[in-house]
Amino acid sequence: FLTFEDAFGVISYTRGMLEPASPTLRSEPGIIAGIAAATRGSRSAIDWEGLASDYSKIRDVLKASLRYDTNPGVRLKALEALTPYVKDDATVRDVVLEVLLHDNNPGVRSLALQTLQPVRADSAVRMELQYLASKDKDQAIWRQARAMLATLPEID
Repeated sequence: FLTFEDAFGVISYTRGMLEPASPTLRSEPGIIAGIAAATRGSRSAIDWEGLASDYSKIRDVLKASLRYDTNPGVRLKALEALTPYVKDDATVRDVVLEVLLHDNNPGVRSLALQTLQPVRADSAVRMELQYLASKDKDQAIWRQARAMLATLPEID
């Protein structure tokens, strides 16, 4: 499984169907982990090989970065990297919702709202969209939430 970003900034994923051409052929995360482990060695507390062998651990690191990093640029990159998983991983959806409601950066919040587009009909997402559409102080978020709700059928 591999994610990639094209020239238009669209993040997609692919899953190989064939066996690796060689047993020594490494994945991109495996290559990066090997470089990091070789250059950082014992000076790093990060289990680079563990990250490369289990992509859910990479998502966990991205979720932590999205929640806790003080740099909005890092949070934006984490959000972009998590986007392909928002439909299939409820923990990703929940973290994106948390960021949407509580992040102090309007750009991060706006991208979080866009990231939730594929799951906007989900009851938890719909509930937060309704809240944002009626009570959010940021007019851009307020309008964006209202526009997303307008695309959904009414629930009786």
